[in-house]
Amino acid sequence: MEVWREGDYHGKVFAFPKMDLHIDSKSFEDPEQKELLKYACKIASENGSSYFIFDRDDISLAACCRLKTEITDQEMILHPEKLRFAGIQNVTINLPQCAYKAYPNNKIFGSFSFLDTKNADSIELFLEKIDQALRLAVKAHLQKKKFLKMMMENSNGPLWQIGKKAQDGRPYVNLDEGTYLIGLIGLNEAVQHITGKQLHESEDVFKLGLKIVSFMSLKCREYGEEFNLKLSLEESPAESAAGRLAKIDLQEFPDSKKVIKGNSNGEESYYTNSIHFAA
Repeated sequence: MEVWREGDYHGKVFAFPKMDLHIDSKSFEDPEQKELLKYACKIASENGSSYFIFDRDDISLAACCRLKTEITDQEMILHPEKLRFAGIQNVTINLPQCAYKAYPNNKIFGSFSFLDTKNADSIELFLEKIDQALRLAVKAHLQKKKFLKMMMENSNGPLWQIGKKAQDGRPYVNLDEGTYLIGLIGLNEAVQHITGKQLHESEDVFKLGLKIVSFMSLKCREYGEEFNLKLSLEESPAESAAGRLAKIDLQEFPDSKKVIKGNSNGEESYYTNSIHFAA
């Protein structure tokens, strides 16, 4: 933990590996665990490198992404050493770009309210753009799954070692049981472009954000059943994507200058991470 606090040779925060800290009721009851938690909070306040994972009902898995799963296989319950999980690729949806495409020329609703039928109906244009992006993300997952399967099944392939059966009769990575991730970025900037306000500035805008994420979650479930994929909507960590996608949009969509955070004319441009409020 001290290494994460100090950072690398130049004092910069480590993007990887992550410092994951699992928290349950014992974290507050056991004195030693409580001290560890307090130290992790101190590091988080200094450089944000602590990842807190709250262990409640389901099993929480984290490397950089966060997944929750439920184990029903009795074999896995009796022999936890056989547990294997894989988050297979993350395709992140650029929500601000969907907003620019739906409402070009910065067509912002002056006073957004769900009580206004005109506003509520117009949001459908934005949701259609998100749906198009989601279908493209699913297509990318299907293509990559096919390609990975080819490399894992060929004994001369680079991934054969993780695709062949291990001593317990199961492959190290099972593409049919893996979780295929769909992330999102810039919810705050997307609603700001549409309504003129950020997530924290209006109760109606906050509800709009919930509506958008709920729509994406339901679509992921729908497409997962349609294409027989275990799709999961997740908060993309986006260590690099938050800046990269913002810089690309600055070149393609002039409207982005009004919502992108940081310096819209320089390297310090970025979108607010996933569903977060702007700092």
